[in-house]
Amino acid sequence: MNLSCFAVLIGLLLAADVSAQGASKRPVLVPVCIANDPHVRRVAEALSFTSLIFERVGVRIVWHQGFVGCDAGSIRIQLRENTPADERPGAMAYAMPYAGFQVFTSGQGSTGSQGSFHIEVFYDRIEKMGERLAPRLFAHVLTHEIIHVLQGQTQHAAEGIMKARYTQNDYSAMLQRQLTLTRADVELLQQGIAARAKRLRDERLLLAGQKGIVTEESERSTGASVD
Repeated sequence: MNLSCFAVLIGLLLAADVSAQGASKRPVLVPVCIANDPHVRRVAEALSFTSLIFERVGVRIVWHQGFVGCDAGSIRIQLRENTPADERPGAMAYAMPYAGFQVFTSGQGSTGSQGSFHIEVFYDRIEKMGERLAPRLFAHVLTHEIIHVLQGQTQHAAEGIMKARYTQNDYSAMLQRQLTLTRADVELLQQGIAARAKRLRDERLLLAGQKGIVTEESERSTGASVD
């Protein structure tokens, strides 16, 4: 099943979840582009559960497959297999919350390159945790790293999804859908989303201003006029 087909299922699940909670506020939309290695399994299952976790705190993830055409304000995730043992030993993923915004065009690759993504997931390490746990662990790792990017910092919590290291008790809680975000995590998330949105607006205004200057200089050189 591809991501397009799963989008319908995600929408139905989210609608049911919101209805059950009696949510009245419109969720904040966060675009996320994921460059999927074709050998990585159960991506759609993990994305649907990641979406549900975020929906419970008023955030709706809008998934986009690949980096081509990825909007400048999107979070970009790259999945890895065959991770070298000496590369970030023990880590299942890492985030670069201070990475800037970037637009990918159709002339660029869809798998990304160093510096072209915000999050890299070492999926082979997740898969080694077992058939039953891997999809839930994958979803919680995605959630953890996306929140780092949205918060704009690398701070960890003493408990819950934003812990620095998960334990066997945390894995059991994942399987029972009981590993959650703390209230402080949610507050930092809301503050980070607002700050990120402002930074994106400022960068777009700056870019628009730069384009205006270039256009004006071009008009002067050609003798063109604007009514």
